[in-house]
Amino acid sequence: MKKNTITKPGRGKTPWDRAYKKEVLYRIGGDGGNYTLDRGVNYFVLKLESLGCKTLWSCEGHPDDENFYLIFISEFELATKIARSFEFSNFDVMICNSIINIKEFIDKGSKPKYWDNSWVIRSNFCGENVRIHALRGLSKTWEKML
Repeated sequence: MKKNTITKPGRGKTPWDRAYKKEVLYRIGGDGGNYTLDRGVNYFVLKLESLGCKTLWSCEGHPDDENFYLIFISEFELATKIARSFEFSNFDVMICNSIINIKEFIDKGSKPKYWDNSWVIRSNFCGENVRIHALRGLSKTWEKML
């Protein structure tokens, strides 16, 4: 019987894999320091930047907890569009800021009067293969929707 395996990062054919293969990328973090990006967030940081966002912090996940997150600055309308993209993927994720949960406003079709323009995308994964599969799928969804 064949083992259930997944293609190693950077060897697949998705936008996420292509960005994973790029040279190490550096960005200024939320505290002004110069940081190396985890290769697993390359695609998402580059895509957010192409949309006019600034990424403050990011992490592709750790072997012990598999937490993935991106913290970025965006206008509310773009954050809403990004949040809607998760509805079309098998990606259990949350996008929110320190004041509101954006999904509440999408469901109501309204915009908050006051909001902080820094947003968090985060998710927990049950293992590395699940994380890789989810990030590949999400990158394909973002290419179609954003």
